[in-house]
Amino acid sequence: MVFKGTKGSGLARGLSEAAMWGYPGPEGVFALSGEGDVRQAVYSPESSFTETAAILLSTLFTEDIDPLLADRLAERAFSEAPAIVGREEAIPVVDLAGGPTGSSADYGAALLAGLLSARPKKGERRLIAAFPGPWGAALVESASDIESLEVLLICGEEDIRGIKAQRLAREGGKVLLVGLRADRKGRVDFLRSLCGRRLAGRDVVVAGPGNPVDFAAHLILHVAAFADLRRAAAGEIFAALPAESSLGLAAGLWAWRLGLPLSGLLLPHADRPLAEADPEFGELVDRFGSERSGLLGSILSGQDVSEAEALAARDELAARGGPWLDRSSSLALAAARRHLVPELLGHTHIVVSRHGHPYWERPSAPGGALWKAAAGAPTERPAGLAGALADARLDATIDADPKRLEALLESFG
Repeated sequence: MVFKGTKGSGLARGLSEAAMWGYPGPEGVFALSGEGDVRQAVYSPESSFTETAAILLSTLFTEDIDPLLADRLAERAFSEAPAIVGREEAIPVVDLAGGPTGSSADYGAALLAGLLSARPKKGERRLIAAFPGPWGAALVESASDIESLEVLLICGEEDIRGIKAQRLAREGGKVLLVGLRADRKGRVDFLRSLCGRRLAGRDVVVAGPGNPVDFAAHLILHVAAFADLRRAAAGEIFAALPAESSLGLAAGLWAWRLGLPLSGLLLPHADRPLAEADPEFGELVDRFGSERSGLLGSILSGQDVSEAEALAARDELAARGGPWLDRSSSLALAAARRHLVPELLGHTHIVVSRHGHPYWERPSAPGGALWKAAAGAPTERPAGLAGALADARLDATIDADPKRLEALLESFG
């Protein structure tokens, strides 16, 4: 399968090339195109989580990933199976946030780093350009052990969390924090302007919102988690998706389209399935709906749940020894509990995934202040971010001009 632009722009590209470019052009995002089937991975007898990921990489992305490379990438990005709480219960919880930075972004970031280092060239330097937050922090940690990779985080007004001091260029590391005088759309447009460029002796890898490697990793997670759980779960299996995540919904829809035998996708809100938290991945959902008119209604269902229900579901899971959920995953858990009416018990399972550690909750996000202040909310960082800065300072602030960025990069060597 290949990736093509949602606006009809750009060439068809394999996963590696699409991940490096980041965007197909000045508009749109990369969408998966072509025919594929995930059922070989789902029904492969007794395959491990890592083996399932390798099968998916080699069968879905044959343009540029052969079985040998797929094994190497799976060992790097999907080496540890996520913990599952209540594996044999009606609502199992899959912990996708147990990695180095406490976010499901760890998988996609590790996959990108693996792709970029798969065929190294002597003296090669690559600059991964992204935004801060869970994805940016995951990229920083994933690139830290690869000599040829540097990371540029294009920052707005939000605080810059999850970055260790020793990773920063000013402390001898390879990470630059650069403020951009622009709103979110302006920052995305600036990243688009960097596609395919070489600046200050570095090939730029645009890993902004909507990068196809993040989508590919979440698609693999959907399938690999299902393949694991089906061995313990008889009957119908649904997936409850995190609130306000176009990425989770897009990956779930494409996994279903490629043969994942899910009975349905459950959203924690019945009226409007998406917020504007990640509009780039929202384009993939719109693309799916436009190509398959009427199918969205047959696979999607929603349950309107309150913040109080979600907090209660989070606290109950933690009291049973489960992981602390972030807000969006707690809302998904509450929706699953409401959806599981008595007549479904015994033959229906609803899988909930934990996508983020509460550390990543922002007071400015929907319901963020309430969740930060809620009794019992954990305050510690994810284990892999011990010692990370609470709010790292910028190295510089520039206008949205690639020439200004190149001059800054040259000043750092």
